Amino acid sequence: MTNRESFESLLLDLRLLPLDYYISYTKLSLIRLRISRNDRGKMMQW
Repeated sequence: MTNRESFESLLLDLRLLPLDYYISYTKLSLIRLRISRNDRGKMMQW
């Protein structure tokens, strides 16, 4: 499978997800990314 095919299938999966679930998942990812940037080397406590 090429990168373009996997990317298109990923977009298809995202369209099939409920929108609120996708939004909350995106927020969670951004929060965890910010935590890992701020506390690199510290264990996450949640």
